[in-house]
Amino acid sequence: MNWGKAILITAGAGLLTLIVTAFATCALHRSQLRFMGHWEGGFRVVSVGGSTDPVKCRDYSTDGVLQLYGYGGKSFKLEVHNLTQGMDLGGSWKIDGNVATLRFKQFTFPGPSIDVLEAQGKPFVEPAVLKKWFQEPVRLQLDKNLQHLTGLTTRFGDIVGHYEFTRNDR
Repeated sequence: MNWGKAILITAGAGLLTLIVTAFATCALHRSQLRFMGHWEGGFRVVSVGGSTDPVKCRDYSTDGVLQLYGYGGKSFKLEVHNLTQGMDLGGSWKIDGNVATLRFKQFTFPGPSIDVLEAQGKPFVEPAVLKKWFQEPVRLQLDKNLQHLTGLTTRFGDIVGHYEFTRNDR
Protein backbone atom coordinates (compact mmCIF):
# COMPACT_ATOMS: atom_id res chain seq x y z
CA MET A 1 0.00 0.00 0.00
CA ASN A 2 1.14 3.50 -0.76
CA TRP A 3 1.54 5.22 2.64
CA GLY A 4 1.67 8.69 1.09
CA LYS A 5 -1.73 8.15 -0.52
CA ALA A 6 -3.21 6.81 2.74
CA ILE A 7 -1.95 9.81 4.72
CA LEU A 8 -3.28 12.21 2.08
CA ILE A 9 -6.73 10.53 2.11
CA THR A 10 -6.87 10.54 5.92
CA ALA A 11 -5.84 14.21 6.08
CA GLY A 12 -8.42 15.10 3.41
CA ALA A 13 -11.19 13.30 5.32
CA GLY A 14 -10.20 15.07 8.54
CA LEU A 15 -10.19 18.46 6.80
CA LEU A 16 -13.61 17.77 5.26
CA THR A 17 -14.99 16.83 8.70
CA LEU A 18 -13.58 20.05 10.16
CA ILE A 19 -15.14 22.17 7.39
CA VAL A 20 -18.57 20.51 7.72
CA THR A 21 -18.48 20.95 11.52
CA ALA A 22 -17.48 24.61 11.16
CA PHE A 23 -20.37 25.31 8.76
CA ALA A 24 -22.87 23.54 11.02
CA THR A 25 -21.61 25.48 14.04
CA CYS A 26 -21.80 28.79 12.18
CA ALA A 27 -25.38 28.05 11.10
CA LEU A 28 -26.31 27.35 14.73
CA HIS A 29 -24.68 30.55 15.95
CA ARG A 30 -26.22 32.57 13.11
CA SER A 31 -29.71 31.55 14.29
CA GLN A 32 -28.74 32.43 17.88
CA LEU A 33 -27.36 35.82 16.86
CA ARG A 34 -30.85 37.01 15.95
CA PHE A 35 -31.79 36.69 19.64
CA MET A 36 -28.53 37.32 21.51
CA GLY A 37 -27.91 40.65 23.14
CA HIS A 38 -29.37 43.37 25.33
CA TRP A 39 -33.16 43.83 25.35
CA GLU A 40 -35.06 46.51 27.29
CA GLY A 41 -38.67 46.18 28.35
CA GLY A 42 -40.53 44.14 30.92
CA PHE A 43 -43.89 42.67 31.84
CA ARG A 44 -46.81 44.85 30.73
CA VAL A 45 -49.91 44.37 32.89
CA VAL A 46 -53.24 44.88 31.12
CA SER A 47 -55.56 44.07 34.04
CA VAL A 48 -55.43 43.50 37.79
CA GLY A 49 -58.37 41.80 39.46
CA GLY A 50 -60.46 42.41 36.33
CA SER A 51 -59.74 46.16 36.40
CA THR A 52 -57.98 47.81 33.46
CA ASP A 53 -57.32 51.00 35.46
CA PRO A 54 -54.04 52.34 33.98
CA VAL A 55 -52.65 53.43 37.37
CA LYS A 56 -53.26 50.01 38.91
CA CYS A 57 -51.79 48.24 35.87
CA ARG A 58 -48.71 50.50 35.96
CA ASP A 59 -48.15 49.69 39.65
CA TYR A 60 -47.80 45.98 38.81
CA SER A 61 -45.99 46.32 35.45
CA THR A 62 -42.21 45.89 35.46
CA ASP A 63 -39.34 47.50 33.59
CA GLY A 64 -35.83 46.19 33.12
CA VAL A 65 -33.42 44.32 30.90
CA LEU A 66 -33.11 40.88 29.39
CA GLN A 67 -29.64 39.64 28.43
CA LEU A 68 -29.50 36.59 26.14
CA TYR A 69 -26.08 34.95 26.00
CA GLY A 70 -25.33 32.42 23.27
CA TYR A 71 -21.89 31.11 24.00
CA GLY A 72 -21.13 28.86 26.90
CA GLY A 73 -24.54 27.33 27.39
CA LYS A 74 -27.19 29.79 26.15
CA SER A 75 -27.97 31.41 29.47
CA PHE A 76 -29.97 34.53 30.23
CA LYS A 77 -30.43 37.15 32.93
CA LEU A 78 -33.68 39.00 33.44
CA GLU A 79 -33.63 41.94 35.86
CA VAL A 80 -36.98 43.70 36.24
CA HIS A 81 -38.59 45.93 38.84
CA ASN A 82 -41.62 48.05 39.49
CA LEU A 83 -42.27 50.73 42.10
CA THR A 84 -42.18 48.27 45.01
CA GLN A 85 -40.51 45.00 43.98
CA GLY A 86 -37.51 43.77 42.04
CA MET A 87 -36.69 40.41 40.48
CA ASP A 88 -33.34 39.07 39.34
CA LEU A 89 -33.92 35.90 37.35
CA GLY A 90 -31.73 33.60 35.33
CA GLY A 91 -31.76 30.34 33.46
CA SER A 92 -31.34 28.86 30.02
CA TRP A 93 -33.01 29.46 26.67
CA LYS A 94 -33.49 27.70 23.36
CA ILE A 95 -34.66 28.63 19.88
CA ASP A 96 -37.49 27.13 17.87
CA GLY A 97 -37.88 29.11 14.65
CA ASN A 98 -38.57 32.72 15.66
CA VAL A 99 -39.44 31.83 19.25
CA ALA A 100 -37.07 31.90 22.21
CA THR A 101 -38.15 29.80 25.20
CA LEU A 102 -36.79 30.90 28.58
CA ARG A 103 -36.56 28.37 31.42
CA PHE A 104 -36.01 29.92 34.84
CA LYS A 105 -33.55 28.37 37.31
CA GLN A 106 -32.46 31.26 39.56
CA PHE A 107 -34.76 33.58 41.51
CA THR A 108 -33.77 36.54 43.66
CA PHE A 109 -36.20 39.14 44.92
CA PRO A 110 -34.20 42.14 46.18
CA GLY A 111 -35.91 45.04 47.86
CA PRO A 112 -38.14 45.56 50.86
CA SER A 113 -39.60 42.59 52.69
CA ILE A 114 -43.26 41.68 52.25
CA ASP A 115 -43.89 42.84 55.84
CA VAL A 116 -42.58 46.31 54.99
CA LEU A 117 -44.65 46.49 51.79
CA GLU A 118 -47.80 45.41 53.65
CA ALA A 119 -47.17 47.97 56.39
CA GLN A 120 -46.78 50.70 53.75
CA GLY A 121 -49.91 49.56 51.90
CA LYS A 122 -48.01 49.19 48.61
CA PRO A 123 -49.04 46.77 45.85
CA PHE A 124 -46.94 43.62 45.64
CA VAL A 125 -47.00 39.99 44.57
CA GLU A 126 -45.92 37.32 47.06
CA PRO A 127 -42.49 35.85 46.12
CA ALA A 128 -43.96 32.33 46.51
CA VAL A 129 -46.57 33.16 43.83
CA LEU A 130 -43.86 34.55 41.55
CA LYS A 131 -41.63 31.48 42.01
CA LYS A 132 -44.54 29.22 41.14
CA TRP A 133 -45.31 31.30 38.07
CA PHE A 134 -41.68 31.17 36.91
CA GLN A 135 -41.73 27.35 37.01
CA GLU A 136 -43.38 27.59 33.58
CA PRO A 137 -41.24 28.58 30.58
CA VAL A 138 -41.78 31.95 28.91
CA ARG A 139 -41.97 32.04 25.11
CA LEU A 140 -40.97 35.22 23.29
CA GLN A 141 -41.71 35.76 19.58
CA LEU A 142 -39.08 37.66 17.55
CA ASP A 143 -40.57 40.11 15.03
CA LYS A 144 -39.52 40.11 11.36
CA ASN A 145 -37.33 43.22 11.84
CA LEU A 146 -35.39 41.43 14.63
CA GLN A 147 -36.01 44.36 16.99
CA HIS A 148 -38.86 43.22 19.28
CA LEU A 149 -39.54 40.17 21.47
CA THR A 150 -43.17 39.73 22.55
CA GLY A 151 -44.68 37.11 24.83
CA LEU A 152 -48.17 35.68 24.82
CA THR A 153 -50.72 37.19 27.18
CA THR A 154 -50.63 35.20 30.39
CA ARG A 155 -52.23 35.21 33.82
CA PHE A 156 -50.83 34.63 37.27
CA GLY A 157 -53.18 35.15 40.14
CA ASP A 158 -55.43 38.06 39.25
CA ILE A 159 -52.78 39.76 37.08
CA VAL A 160 -52.96 39.54 33.27
CA GLY A 161 -50.21 40.78 30.96
CA HIS A 162 -47.40 39.93 28.58
CA TYR A 163 -43.66 40.42 28.16
CA GLU A 164 -42.31 42.82 25.57
CA PHE A 165 -38.72 43.80 24.89
CA THR A 166 -36.95 46.02 22.35
CA ARG A 167 -33.38 45.35 21.20
CA ASN A 168 -30.88 47.82 22.60
CA ASP A 169 -27.41 46.53 21.79
CA ARG A 170 -24.87 49.05 22.96
